[in-house]
Amino acid sequence: MQLLGGHWAVLQSVAWVGMAIDYAKTESLGAALDKTFSGANPCELCQVVSRGVNEEKKRDAGKLLLKLEAVLADAVQAPPPHGTPRLYPSAKFPLPALRLAPPTPPPQV
Repeated sequence: MQLLGGHWAVLQSVAWVGMAIDYAKTESLGAALDKTFSGANPCELCQVVSRGVNEEKKRDAGKLLLKLEAVLADAVQAPPPHGTPRLYPSAKFPLPALRLAPPTPPPQV
């Protein structure tokens, strides 16, 4: 989870929940959620998360290119398909009609 930046998502979620609860004490729930997610009034934890994410992006920008170069292989091409089409014999034979008379007397349920 940490390799994918999940720790920042968890911290940001905690910050949003805290902000929504704080704003909901004095305003309606809709107004509190608008204020929480507008980005105009970030709390301290939101600012810490934002700085941390930006620092990681700057630090990992060079590493990511090296990692991708180490993993990616040269272009791989599949061999061309065989030139002869596959022909399957057609099966044209009549199926016998299956006709069964209903059971007499009808079954008791």
